[in-house]
Amino acid sequence: MSETGDLKALIYPVFIPQMGCTGRCIFCDQNKISGLEHFDWTAELPRVIAFLERNRSKPRQIAFYGGSFTGLDI
Repeated sequence: MSETGDLKALIYPVFIPQMGCTGRCIFCDQNKISGLEHFDWTAELPRVIAFLERNRSKPRQIAFYGGSFTGLDI
């Protein structure tokens, strides 16, 4: 619980590797950091849905880390 007595939100992290940058800078080589070469939303979506359904009675959040939505093929 938070200091105000509210339930803390459960966070489902989604890591999106940066696909637009071809550099391999030590600070942001997200392929090495995450172990992902690409992001497959179709593979992640069932896991996100299962998380949301499993925890219906609690506050939930989906947090996106890493790259940018602008680089995703939608």
